Amino acid sequence: MSSSNQFDDDRTLPLRRLGYLLQAAGGLIALTILGVGWLVADAMADQAETLAQATAQAVALSHRGAQVRDQHSELTDKVKSAQQQVQDAQNRLGVGPQESRFIAKLTDLAEHCGLDVSDVRPGGTTPQGSYGVLELQFSAEGNYDSLCSLLSAMNELPRICHLGGMNVTVVDAAAGKLRIELKLQLLFSTINPEPNSGTETRA
Repeated sequence: MSSSNQFDDDRTLPLRRLGYLLQAAGGLIALTILGVGWLVADAMADQAETLAQATAQAVALSHRGAQVRDQHSELTDKVKSAQQQVQDAQNRLGVGPQESRFIAKLTDLAEHCGLDVSDVRPGGTTPQGSYGVLELQFSAEGNYDSLCSLLSAMNELPRICHLGGMNVTVVDAAAGKLRIELKLQLLFSTINPEPNSGTETRA
């Protein structure tokens, strides 16, 4: 090799080394940027997953809150309905037997149904705590349809009255005439309503 070529190589060697160093530095920088990019992407993925979980929890809580509100509204309506039913029952009980007024209404109802009432007689009273039961003996004559009409219409009476027993005998088979004896139980309250409570006594 000539001395001139050797001289040229000696002069370009540092440049080549510098080039290698720059290439290595560039590769290292690229790897560093790529690594940082992966770290940032991974962190963003974690944040996105956390945000998605928080959103799902918020949606679930929102649905649960709506269910609780609906259940509360439904229970409130049921309580109001039950309170109204209790109030209606108390109104229908009345205070004390007041049997004369009830007997008059029962007699009018039976005659309206086509029965010929012969006797309505009050019996004994049985206390049952906050309410009592008055026994009534009811006797009348009429046909089968009149009896059915009375039994159906008794639910329309303003007082609570239960049928405790019934005895039916044939008076005139050809005419379809029956003798009807009913054992009735009239319920009444033994507790006087408070003043200005709005409770109305019904016969």
